[in-house]
Amino acid sequence: MKTKTLLFVLLFVSFTCLSCGKKGSSQQEKDTNETTKSDTIKLSYPSVDGDIPYEVFLEDGRVSLYLPLAMRQELSLGSSLYLPEDVANPEGKDLFEVTRLAGSCINIFVGDIGQDVNPMLCMLLSDGRVQLLNIFQAVLYKDFNASAPIKQLQNIKSFESKVVDNTYVTIFAKDASGKEFEILPFMVKHELRYPILNEVGNPPLVIVLTSDYKIQILMDRYEGTWGQVYQGTFEGPDWLDEGQKGNYTFDLFYLEREDGQEAKAFDIKETGTFSLTRREGIGNTVELTSSKIAEICDVDATQTYK
Repeated sequence: MKTKTLLFVLLFVSFTCLSCGKKGSSQQEKDTNETTKSDTIKLSYPSVDGDIPYEVFLEDGRVSLYLPLAMRQELSLGSSLYLPEDVANPEGKDLFEVTRLAGSCINIFVGDIGQDVNPMLCMLLSDGRVQLLNIFQAVLYKDFNASAPIKQLQNIKSFESKVVDNTYVTIFAKDASGKEFEILPFMVKHELRYPILNEVGNPPLVIVLTSDYKIQILMDRYEGTWGQVYQGTFEGPDWLDEGQKGNYTFDLFYLEREDGQEAKAFDIKETGTFSLTRREGIGNTVELTSSKIAEICDVDATQTYK
């Protein structure tokens, strides 16, 4: 579809800018970027000052990433949602574990999706299900939770990168029968900013919907940090044309709330639905309707987000 192809172009032009304009590839040869039970994938981030190596580890069913501070700082350039990396993480922690895996991971694969460097980590569980992590967005949005298992992917055995229609590269998962399934990232809009600013000029609410089907609800920002941060996962259409409406379900499992001088974390269980409608015209605005989000955030149930 022409419209969808165009969005791939626009989306990954933005990733080129995020990567300081230098193209590179997170894609490795198949015998090195697909591993079983215990191994390491070596990758590189294309920095303006030269490639920065980073790694993905699989060990005893768990997955972690080594992400140098220089890489994390470059990926966060231009973001207004979080504190700068050197302030938010003064200890310089470079090793990040992927959390909320639904089982033991036996196989990992990293490949680009789109027309530029955009590494998606695919994690194969022992029961044949698959969870995802967009590595760059995990850094940008400070969220290293895995996606929920992708319902369309069952009894998967392996992964492979392929070029589609001579237009973009993507990842296919192959099941035990040899049938292939394209892994489709969420591409409608990643940051939905409430259009009315508070008294200090910040949006009181930002909803983040990442390409690996995770949701964050960021609320009550007055200084550099958010007063409340909800995290969870969602399911629904990967793409909407202009004027098209899509229905989604979400599960929130984590809440971090500022309480005086410190943040307190809580495990929660909140479920709900929302709909998205892509509005026509310039600005890529999206109308979101959700009685549950309205209840949580004390906003109108239907609002057009910038």
